[in-house]
Amino acid sequence: MKNEKDNVELFYKNKHIRDLDSYNIERWNKHHYQNIPKLISNFEAESWPLLLFEYKANQEFTIPFHWHDWHEIVYVKDGVIEIYVENRSFKLTKGQFFFFPSGVLHKTINNVGTQITVLHIQSDYIRKVMPDWDNIHIELSQFEQTDEVDIVGEIGSLILNLEDTYNDDSILAYNGSLALLVYILYKIHKNYGTKLDISTKKTSYKYKERLLEIFNFIDDNLTSGFTLAELAEHMSMSPQYISKIFKKHLNSTFTEYITEKRLELALKYIKFSDSTLTDISFDVGFPNYQSFVRVCREKYGVTPYEYRKQYLLNND
Repeated sequence: MKNEKDNVELFYKNKHIRDLDSYNIERWNKHHYQNIPKLISNFEAESWPLLLFEYKANQEFTIPFHWHDWHEIVYVKDGVIEIYVENRSFKLTKGQFFFFPSGVLHKTINNVGTQITVLHIQSDYIRKVMPDWDNIHIELSQFEQTDEVDIVGEIGSLILNLEDTYNDDSILAYNGSLALLVYILYKIHKNYGTKLDISTKKTSYKYKERLLEIFNFIDDNLTSGFTLAELAEHMSMSPQYISKIFKKHLNSTFTEYITEKRLELALKYIKFSDSTLTDISFDVGFPNYQSFVRVCREKYGVTPYEYRKQYLLNND
């Protein structure tokens, strides 16, 4: 195996990390992207009210569709990030932010050079300090509107102030950052929130449970040549119904989603293994090498061979 280069520079303050030895970290040091899941695991296990970290993408990478029990705010310090959420797509540029409520399915594509500040916020903490929060629906489509420049700038400034406070060395810095967080959530609710429809919440939860089971089956069987019919049989649903779920929640067909997942895995092997391109195409589940070449060219404008060549030139 080749040595894996950093595809992301990760920064976070270590005073909220208890198990320092396991990470072998120094404050604001560079880290592999693989440290982010470790950091989030501590965030969950220790039930920190707030986790803040920052990353810079050294090359394009995708965080595939997922959801979680906590809320998330992303703020673009530089570059461009593409967001796919609730059957919509958004493109954020420098100075813009996005709020992901807990339980919302989303995916992000980070372009080269993108620098992002991320806030993860425990749902239980929000319920404690803002008891009416669960009665609020954040209308994500409002983030598309272009006439909200002032409020975007105001909330963006608050996020930067929160980051400065969070990283301050004073005793009450963390408490100050939580106070700013509550005010940011208030501003988000005031400008993007509506009263929650309980029936909509129940229906959404039902679909998320089904999607989770679908995603788990796909992840477990991605490298095999399984079909839509086999997935439908596993889920005790019709293929047509499965297709509707993909279209409704991912704005994608079953084939498009599987192909994207296989391409993401294949590109990781291209960069970090010595396997031949033909072997990689079969290892990740493509029916043949030609299919691999076609989807790689459609997505990135180059063949797998050209992609590996460019990567090696940029990382020697």
